[in-house]
Amino acid sequence: MGGGVGAVGVGWGGDVPHNHDRDREACLNRQILNNSVERKTVEDLCERQLRLTHKELQIQNMDTLTYEDARNISWNMHIARSSQLLSLQTDIEETHEVLIAVLLSIILVINQLNLLAPELFFNFSTLCI
Repeated sequence: MGGGVGAVGVGWGGDVPHNHDRDREACLNRQILNNSVERKTVEDLCERQLRLTHKELQIQNMDTLTYEDARNISWNMHIARSSQLLSLQTDIEETHEVLIAVLLSIILVINQLNLLAPELFFNFSTLCI
């Protein structure tokens, strides 16, 4: 027996009979479209979901997509994108911690930009007497 062991103790090797029908082509195409669009949704958070879906449909030229498939793909895109965003805080201490972390990261970026191009930033030291 090769490979891992299944739930009933049968190995993953050639011992397991496949008694199910092959997946329909429409189902496989939907899964390919879903995975592709979901990946692009996470990579490009600013692009509208409908635009990403439309681009992928033009590339893959699918004619078997149903309304229910499109609705489920849109929902999957929403869930994937939501997992990349910050969660809402539940109490005031967590909110303050997140705000401080965000402000510190903004200050760090501004300082790095100031080092790269100091002529673009106002010099506050000239205001001090």
